[in-house]
Amino acid sequence: MMNRSEPKGPFPGSEQTETEASAAAGLNNEALDSILLFTLRKTQAVIMQDFVSRFDALDLRPIQLGALLLIRSNPGSRQSDIAAALGIQRPNFVTMMDELDRRGLTQRTTSNNDRRSYSLGLTPQGEALVNRALQLLAEHEAFVSSRLDPNERRQLFANLNRIESGLTSGGR
Repeated sequence: MMNRSEPKGPFPGSEQTETEASAAAGLNNEALDSILLFTLRKTQAVIMQDFVSRFDALDLRPIQLGALLLIRSNPGSRQSDIAAALGIQRPNFVTMMDELDRRGLTQRTTSNNDRRSYSLGLTPQGEALVNRALQLLAEHEAFVSSRLDPNERRQLFANLNRIESGLTSGGR
């Protein structure tokens, strides 16, 4: 369903993960196994592979789902606020919103407070898609978290959020 070209190799849609490819090649991964960057990257690739397989029928990428969820939770928000919350540049966000508008999922209206900006909302079709996506997301999250107990999952999020917060607040 997704009409973008996927890179070859250990990325979503590829036939082997990095770990499988390394094992098949008989490589010793010890040099990378204790480096957070590489561990996160390998984990992200496997998680993305599952996401893509589940969400392909809805033709949704993670960033689009994130935007739809934020718009649903914050109707009337400005484009710039949603883009900032997602951590994407405004021109990229506008392109994505053009696509979501074209698909009939979102609507942009001129803001009452600032006629130069737009307020965002979901259409009924967008609401229906988000409802279906939330079901798939629950399945995806359960699968991804299946090896963690609830306390370990909470701790994982707390640790990742602490790392992000430290890095984005200039805590080098």
